[in-house]
Amino acid sequence: MTRSRPASNLSTWTTKKDRTLYQRRSLISQKLLVKPPTVAMGTTGFQKNIEDLSRAIEQGHGAVYRRNFDSLSYEYVGRYIKEITGYDQHELTPELWDSLILGTEQKGELAGLELDEANRLVRSGQVDRWQADVQIRTRSGETRWVADMSTEVSNESGECFGCLGVLQDITERKRAEKELADLTAALRYRNDQMEADLAMAREVQFALVNGNAEQFPQSAKAGEARFRFHQRYLPAAMLADDFLDIIPISEREVGIFICDVMGHGVRAALLTTFLRGLIEELIPVAANPAILLGKMNHGLRSVFGRSGDFLFATACYMVC
Repeated sequence: MTRSRPASNLSTWTTKKDRTLYQRRSLISQKLLVKPPTVAMGTTGFQKNIEDLSRAIEQGHGAVYRRNFDSLSYEYVGRYIKEITGYDQHELTPELWDSLILGTEQKGELAGLELDEANRLVRSGQVDRWQADVQIRTRSGETRWVADMSTEVSNESGECFGCLGVLQDITERKRAEKELADLTAALRYRNDQMEADLAMAREVQFALVNGNAEQFPQSAKAGEARFRFHQRYLPAAMLADDFLDIIPISEREVGIFICDVMGHGVRAALLTTFLRGLIEELIPVAANPAILLGKMNHGLRSVFGRSGDFLFATACYMVC
């Protein structure tokens, strides 16, 4: 006798035979998930599995290999190894591969270690993976970079007897890395030069500010000066856009010039230097604020008026 399976109850089966068959299939699936079948070395199954893997790796310009430390041989090398080294997969031996190596850069946990120490750590099981960038000379004499990534293979006793890995051509990547490193170094050098120039310009600015007279007349004895000047100079950036100038005109007159230039940085600092130079040239008319400021404005426009940039400075000048 049979009965239909309700839509709301997926565990109800049409017949006892169907239910028994499902249970057997489920049990088989569980066994496969818990303990996948193993493929022994040298068998047809192993060869097919590693060849399938090798074909997939070749799409990323890599060659799969399996190296046996005991027999000092490769048990398998992917066909793409010829594209990397110029040697056929049947020609390549561990001894030949080692002879092609020009240099090795350890990566990952092995970074910075000597080759012998890196080998010891991996083969003793203290490090799980071997990672290195290897520079080689190919059969044609060309220099290439190859990424060597592998994991150790152990027997049933846990003893390491070989490794399974991938060799990948990374020559273009290393070339790009070198170009980037060279560019970074050049930019760092230029930046250091610029920082040094800015630091010197800052020292010059401070020297000019600190060079102002502290009293007037400068020749007056202690307690007899008509004016004493105190200033505190705190630029917002490395190079300032403001400045103060004390201009001795005569034994009875002194000029005080305060200026704020538009902007910050090198451009503003150059403008302040230009204005200071104008002041030095106009000392003969420093007793007349209107003439001095008028001539400064004319000089500023004659030099920077054709630049196409909008520049201005605000100044206050008085004679005491």
